[in-house]
Amino acid sequence: GIKKEYKGVLQSFATSFFELKIAGTGLKKRAAEEAGYKAESITVKVFSKNPSFSDSEAGEVEVIYDIEQKVVLGAFMTGREAVAQFIDLFAFVIYKKIPVEEFIDFDYSYSPTTAVVWNPLLAVYRKLTGR
Repeated sequence: GIKKEYKGVLQSFATSFFELKIAGTGLKKRAAEEAGYKAESITVKVFSKNPSFSDSEAGEVEVIYDIEQKVVLGAFMTGREAVAQFIDLFAFVIYKKIPVEEFIDFDYSYSPTTAVVWNPLLAVYRKLTGR
């Protein structure tokens, strides 16, 4: 009996192609531009666990952002493991329109075998702010 307004979806997805994990959410650059955003994209190398482990492999995340509003519009990630959990976090910051400058304020968990020191959101923050 709860009435809720439908706010749409970001078209988040996650899948695998053999060993490759693929996930994404939000707008691609062209769609963002067509929607009127001043969109740019960056690609950042990311790890899903501490890179000093011998089985750690880098993945990549492409992030589409609005250069005027300083918000993320879309994120698309590939890697050998754990890409969906990061895309879920990107979906949250897109949905809430959290400015990139605030990514440094988040409290990220860390465990060497299952997480990285530089969460992909922090990697994006560092690349976009130069800090």
